Parts: sequence; C-alpha cells; structure tokens
Amino acid sequence: MTVKKQYCPNCGNEVQANDKFCEHCGAQLTAVSQPSATPQPAPTASATKAKHPLNRKTILSGAAAGIVVVAILIFLAIPKGLRGNYVYRDWDQNDHITLQLTFKGDTYTYRGQDKSLAEPQSSRSSVEKGHFKVNDRTVTLTSDQGKTSTAVLTKDKQRILYETVYFAKKK
Repeated sequence: MTVKKQYCPNCGNEVQANDKFCEHCGAQLTAVSQPSATPQPAPTASATKAKHPLNRKTILSGAAAGIVVVAILIFLAIPKGLRGNYVYRDWDQNDHITLQLTFKGDTYTYRGQDKSLAEPQSSRSSVEKGHFKVNDRTVTLTSDQGKTSTAVLTKDKQRILYETVYFAKKK
C-alpha cells in the first residue's frame, strides 16, 4: 500500500496527515490539500512572509502598545490637582473687600484685605499659608498654625466655596 504525500496549501511544504498547523509557515491545515502524486512547488520567501499568520507574540505586543497609549491619554486628560488663583471681591460705598486663594503644588496662600473708605485707619489685611489636599471636589486646607478647614470645588473647577464665600477662578 502506497502512502500519498500531503502538502501545505500555503507554503507547499510536505506535512503529516494528522497535523493541524504547518510546522514551516504556521498555516492552519484544517483543509489540507488533497494527496497529490507530485509535490507542490514552494512559494518564494517574500510570498511566504506576506501570508504568514500573526503569532501570539505579535498580538500581545500590539495589545500592550495599545494599553500604554490609552493609559497615556487618560493620564494627560486628568487635571493635575488644583492650581491657580481664586478671587472674591465685594465693593460698596464704604468698603472694598478682596479675598484671594492661591494654589500651587501642595501649598495654598489665603489673603484677605478689607479697606474701609469711611475709616481708613480701620482697614486690615491678613495672610494665611498652609498645605492642601484634594479628594474629588473637597479641598482640605491645613494652615501652618494647624487650623483645618474645608472648601468645595464646582465640577468645572472654576469656582470654590470657602467660608461661605464663592471664589471665582482668575483667568
């Protein structure tokens, strides 16, 4: 009894009858070409490379690169903490009140100035410095003297409520 040879339909190399993949090019052999008396000629090297299926390493490398790109985009889209100047002003005929919160790094400075036009000698100003932490929209302020207070940011981070006063972000 004569055993007829089988060949890979992708690269033309000889394969075993029970092989599921070609050991030369990796092509799936579910539809192995029918036995033939004459061997099929092997395609050129460039044709073999063009038809070569993706291997596991290539797929995993592509997926890892995609994950890194998505992570970088998410990182760039997230606002980096709280920074900038937030100002409150109240002016009337007798008083000019200016309050300012400045955030930089993890420190803050709170400046208050109350100028009395009617009684200039009673004008006053104050400065408080300390550190802050942001958790979602809640800002916890801890002064250098140990006083702790909280403020609340609006969703767009353009205003902050601190000590019953809304400060608007200075542009």
